[in-house]
Amino acid sequence: MSTSCSNMPGARRLEFFALHLHCALAKHDLTACAQTLPYLSRFGRDTCTELSQHLMAGYN
Repeated sequence: MSTSCSNMPGARRLEFFALHLHCALAKHDLTACAQTLPYLSRFGRDTCTELSQHLMAGYN
């Protein structure tokens, strides 16, 4: 996998699972897609939480 183009918290995790989902879609592998979505959702939520905390810390 290439180096992430973003330095935001959680970018590499999201990029990894997004790439995995993209590859599964390209192969029409719906089972792999279904297995990847919960992880993508979880790390997406985690990233939003991390970003919120990071932003709030900057305002204090």
